Amino acid sequence: MTSKTRKAPPRAMAMLESLRGLGYSTAAALADIVDNSISAGASEIRIDFQWDGPDSRLLILDDGRGMSDPELEGAMRLGDKNPLAERDAHDLGRFGMGLKTASLSQCRRLTVASAKGGKLSCLRWDLDELAADPQSDWLLFEGPAEGSDGHLISLEGKEAGTLVLWEKLDRIVTAGYTADNFGDLIDTVQSHLAMVFHRLIQGPRARIRLLINNRPIEPWDPFMTGHPAKPWSSPLAQQRTDSGLVFAQCHVLPHRDKLSAEEFEENAFMKAMERVFPATNQFHGTKSFIKENGKRLATPMFFVILALGTTDLLFALDSIPAIYGLTREPYIVLVANLFALMGLRQLYFLLGGLLQKLVYLSIGLSVLLAFIGVKLLLHALHENELPFINGGEHVNVPEIPIAVSLGAIVVILGVTTIASLWKSKRDAKAMVAGSDSTTD
Repeated sequence: MTSKTRKAPPRAMAMLESLRGLGYSTAAALADIVDNSISAGASEIRIDFQWDGPDSRLLILDDGRGMSDPELEGAMRLGDKNPLAERDAHDLGRFGMGLKTASLSQCRRLTVASAKGGKLSCLRWDLDELAADPQSDWLLFEGPAEGSDGHLISLEGKEAGTLVLWEKLDRIVTAGYTADNFGDLIDTVQSHLAMVFHRLIQGPRARIRLLINNRPIEPWDPFMTGHPAKPWSSPLAQQRTDSGLVFAQCHVLPHRDKLSAEEFEENAFMKAMERVFPATNQFHGTKSFIKENGKRLATPMFFVILALGTTDLLFALDSIPAIYGLTREPYIVLVANLFALMGLRQLYFLLGGLLQKLVYLSIGLSVLLAFIGVKLLLHALHENELPFINGGEHVNVPEIPIAVSLGAIVVILGVTTIASLWKSKRDAKAMVAGSDSTTD
């Protein structure tokens, strides 16, 4: 005997409104969208926050492989994927809900446009239009809303790529929400994405380039990789799954007592500046100063800029004695310090990335600095005019020629690089061997 059945589809508006309360923060919702772009093979993902009061919007544009019209329709359908079905190894999605639930948790109008093979498709969910008819079905609207077509210009003429547009940001731009609040939100999102995707955006060979309002997001490593005070990291644990080999690792972070004072406390100069400039402890976007109750206050952004500027200046000044150890040509000294001012911070991030591959680089740089110190000491003794050293006479010590200095730099860095690459290769072979033995 066959039981009678009847269809009981959920009402579109009731279901969509309930799905909006899944608990996404704006940062977590945007991370979900970025996941989709990564799955689509994107190498560059741009997030644009556009403030316009109640009409503010967010745009997420990637250069991934894009979607055809049927693929886009599937991506916009709720529950398009069966979690029990086999999925691609690089697919970060599981239920086919993330794009819709993440987006609609923040806005009432979700528009997705995608180009594939030079053909552009566009679909949208619009809760206000659906709400106009309480009995409305699950209706996807074709094309952008009236007045929103200009946002699709970035995809025109492109062979591939996808644009996600959030409009009617009712869960973000609430009553009393200001442009400063919007700027604070940008900072929060940037910090979150910098942590979540730090492995993908760090180093000279970063897998993706992630930008917010045309500014690249700098990675933030929560595991403090390479920090000298980090006490322990576990060996990589391996687990073979249907999707491939999964690695897991435990980290013990340094205790506060093991970190330098500069990592927790401000230096004397910064404390003095805070006494000179009345300050607020709240960020206000990229503003350095704000007016609050008729009083001009410095924001944390001002002190960030001040700290970076003074640090660059001190490093440049610190390099002057080292340059004089090589040459006294004033133009060379001037140009060298100008390059130091412009490039030291970039060099810091470069070296940070290299440390992950060139494991002996820190040792090599230490040896190199020790060599430079010895050279400067010998040079100072040779040119001595201090009365309490050898009666103010020059000390007869050998000087290290420039050619020898350059040769030492090349040799030290060369040996460091070769040894690091050899160790990395050996560790990789050991990992593979361990994986094979575990499988057996």
